[in-house]
Amino acid sequence: MTDTEAKWTERIREWEKSGLPLERFVEGKPYRASTFLWRKRQLERRKRREVEQQRRGGAGGGRGTSLVSKAKGTEQHSKPKSSPISLLEVVRKPAATYDLTGVVVEIGTARIRVGAGFDAALLREVVRALQGAA
Repeated sequence: MTDTEAKWTERIREWEKSGLPLERFVEGKPYRASTFLWRKRQLERRKRREVEQQRRGGAGGGRGTSLVSKAKGTEQHSKPKSSPISLLEVVRKPAATYDLTGVVVEIGTARIRVGAGFDAALLREVVRALQGAA
């Protein structure tokens, strides 16, 4: 286990012991709830892979293994190639809220939601343009 994994494992234990909702637990901490959950899922996935690997008898291309390929009757041993990866934090925007008051104007396949305080002149222009395109 890496130092980072050990640090996050300890943070997860602290949160579980606290009994607090995650959003409250992370207040004042140098990470967000989304980062916390991402790290938690990564650790869970790693643990599942390790358990699965042990169940299969340790085979499965883990660290320290080598690949064997046969080419025209000869065996070649090589270490698995590793390539650098980039990780990006995914941040979700709050769900859009819609004003469900007003009316919906449909012209052909176009839909226009018209709410309180709309610009009537602009709506007329849009309707004319859509009727001309239909």
